[in-house]
Amino acid sequence: MNGRYSTGSSHESPVSASSTSKITLEQQTDALNISTSQISTLEITAVRKPRIFVVEDNKVNQMVAQRLLNNLGCQVDVANDGVEAIEILGRTNDYDIIFMDCHMPIMDGFETAKMVRQKGCISRNVPIVALTAATAEGEVEKCITAGMDDYISKPVTRGILHRALDEWVGKNSRWV
Repeated sequence: MNGRYSTGSSHESPVSASSTSKITLEQQTDALNISTSQISTLEITAVRKPRIFVVEDNKVNQMVAQRLLNNLGCQVDVANDGVEAIEILGRTNDYDIIFMDCHMPIMDGFETAKMVRQKGCISRNVPIVALTAATAEGEVEKCITAGMDDYISKPVTRGILHRALDEWVGKNSRWV
């Protein structure tokens, strides 16, 4: 459009984005055929890929999760263990959701989630979702106590991850 906006009518001249003439809000809303009261209800959001952080020690599980999430339109970063996750979150915490393996060497997911929440490495509203093959009784409660928000058992599928993204990232987040 080369910096020009047109009303779509060929007999009207387009308004240049660099024009110095002043157009009032009322004139703009009249041209768009909306009322000023509707302006406050309009939502303007930038479309961007959701940023996902996967903390997983198993390389095959990392690749599977990363590929499934990439296919869902996500940007994915991976950490190999809890210590690496804390280091990465110390540099950037701009994630929409964290998928965390529970049973990792060095620092497991339970301890990592506790530290992340205690240190304030991420905003309180960023969900941490456990990814684990463990099905022992009390596992879900252990995840919640550690500061995780949800629990997904492995093996994960595209559908399972999609449902988790819809539930935890969906409409109330920066993901459009």
